[in-house]
Formats: sequence, C-alpha cells, structure tokens
Amino acid sequence: IPAPPPPTGLQAAAGNGQVTLSWSAPSPAPAAYRIFRALTSPGAAYNAITCTPVTATSCVDGTAQNAKTYYYYAVSLDAQGFPGRVSNGNSDCDAGPDCVVARPINPGPPAAPTGLVAHDAGTGDRLNVSWTANPETDLSNYTLYYGTQPGNYTQSVTALPTVTSLALLGLVEGERYYMALSAKNTSNHESALSAPVSEVPHRVQGIAPPRAIDDLRITVSGSNILLTWSQPVVDIYGRPTTVVGYRIHRSANPAFVPTGATQIASLSGGSGTSYTDTGALALPGNLYYLVTAVDAAGLVSGAGRDLPNGVADLLVDQVSPGTLHLSWSAVSNDVQGLPTIIDHYQIHTSSTPFGRSSIGPSTLTMDNVTALSVDLSVPSSPRYISVIAVDNRGNLSPY
Repeated sequence: IPAPPPPTGLQAAAGNGQVTLSWSAPSPAPAAYRIFRALTSPGAAYNAITCTPVTATSCVDGTAQNAKTYYYYAVSLDAQGFPGRVSNGNSDCDAGPDCVVARPINPGPPAAPTGLVAHDAGTGDRLNVSWTANPETDLSNYTLYYGTQPGNYTQSVTALPTVTSLALLGLVEGERYYMALSAKNTSNHESALSAPVSEVPHRVQGIAPPRAIDDLRITVSGSNILLTWSQPVVDIYGRPTTVVGYRIHRSANPAFVPTGATQIASLSGGSGTSYTDTGALALPGNLYYLVTAVDAAGLVSGAGRDLPNGVADLLVDQVSPGTLHLSWSAVSNDVQGLPTIIDHYQIHTSSTPFGRSSIGPSTLTMDNVTALSVDLSVPSSPRYISVIAVDNRGNLSPY
C-alpha cells in the first residue's frame, strides 16, 4: 500500500504559552496530519499531541509551556489512518534546516502581587509574611524584598510559585521592617513591587492584652457623669489588637482595686468609647472610675496603668528535700518601661507545664508575698513554678 507523502516546509512559531505549526500540503493531499513533539532534546521521546486546527495546513499547540524547548515533526495519514514518513528528522538542531524547534516566551511581566501581610510571630526575631497567589500559570518564583528603611530593601528571600507565605528569620527585636513582594515568570520577567507593608518583631512573653486606657475623661451633664476614652489599637507589645468590649469600674476609694464588686457596667464593641453613669452626681462623696479594655481572646488591659513587667530572673535552689528556695529581682517598671508600684507577688505552681493564661486559684500556691525570696514546700514530684508581680491596682504581670 503506498504511504502518503509527508508534509513539507514544517515551521514552528513560538508564542505566549503556545506554538503555531504550519506546513505545505503534499500532492496528493493526505486525509489528515499528525504532529509529534519532544521536550528538551531532539533525541528525546516523541509523542503525538492534540494540535488545534487553524487552517488545513496549520494548527496551534496550546499545551506548550513558556520557557521550555520543544521539537516537532509531522506525518501525513491516509484515509485508513496509516502514517507516512516524517516531515523532518531534527538531525541538525537547533539551527539546521532539518530542525523544527520552538521555545514559547511570555513577552510581559506578571501582575504585581497583592494581599501582602506581615504578622509578628511573638518570638522577637521572626515575622510571618503571606500574600495572595498570582493568577499567572507561568510563574517561576516570588521575591520578598525587605529592609529597615521605607523603600530601601537591602535583603531578599525567594519562594516557589506554589508558595504564598514564608517566615523572615534572624530579625532584630523592636526594629521595624519594611517589605514588598514581586513575582517573576519563567520567561525571566519580574513584576512591579506590591504595595509595601511593615511590621516589628517583638518577644512576647506570657499574655498580650490591650494597652491600658490612659486618657479617661469625665464631664458632668445634669446629674449624670459622662466617661469618654480612646479605643486601644495595640497590645502591650505594640502589636495591632482588636478590642471587643470595655468594663466600667467605680468606687468611692481613689486607690481601689477593680473587682466584680466595683464593676458597674460592661460594654460590647470596641468603637463605643463612652459611658453615661446616670444619676451618679447625686451619690454622696467623691467617685473614682477605671475603664479596662477586653480583646477578642478575653484578655483584659491594665486598670489605670499598664501591667507590671514580669519576673525575668527567677532562681530556684533546693535547700533540702521537699524545700525550694525561690529568689528574684524587684519589679519596678510596667511593660512600657514606666515606673510602677508593686504591691506584692504571687507564687503559682503546678505538676504540669502551664502558661500565663492558665494561672488562677488552682495554681496559686502563695499570695501577698512582699519579699524577694521565699522558701516553698514541694512534693518529691517535679513542680513548675511562676512568680507573678501584682501592682497596687491589682494588675498582674504578663508572665
């Protein structure tokens, strides 16, 4: 059976994510054509592909990927589907007349990435960064540029195109870092930078409630007392926080410690920063107020001032079987570094590790400790110990 003659003059024109193939029909014209393709090398395995017809003698390989090299040949098919010989052997690639080769290239860069966000990991040396995935299918990588001056990015780190988050490590605690993100495609075109963001790594110990309200104001309206204040927007470590409510306390004692007995109201929502104490002016004597903020985790800000600093140098010595000697340095400042008044210390213990958010009556072993050392009787099993500073407003240190 005579084989159909091959197509002649096969050509491959690379486009953006596609290759257009064209040829001349032999005589007599065959019933159909079939395109074969190899990847990377002319000596690699060739496989038949689905080439979308454009005309009787051209088609588009829409499965080709940018920045990859493809080698092609074509065959003619007779009415029964039997092929003839190949159009070319790709024997002199990549520049000879027998070579049909194409490498699709994207002529433009990707869009600038969006959704860049940085979060403080709370370890003092790390920021967690995330972003929205770019829509392009031919990305090669993302590059996060960062530095300590706005727009001056002295360092960078790359991420795979399938990744939408990474961690910046080895940072300096308390230093603000500025960052922006780009995307690069496989054709080596890099996008414009994303909108910049910045964040500060903090070493978060214990809990991180909102900063204390420090601008409480009182005005009188008839027999009512109106309280107003500003909404805290950061926690005690300076990180963004979300306040979801407030607690209003009142007492006739100027040095009162806020408790459930002194609380006169609870407000929901962080934006409502006023409260009217109806008829309060008619009450005898002077009235004193404190307002605390509550965040989404239920953590309560300091009352009247920020929380005292935590005890950072607790020493534990075994003086005898069943007796431990605890000692620490005096706490004299709050978490913002301002002077504070420490009333006493609490000793909390447990047989299992516990976090600051877990302390309570079940862990409280000794209260109202005014010295800077104490002997503690303990069982023979391991004990976990935390010393908490308490100021004269009843605020407990964060660790």
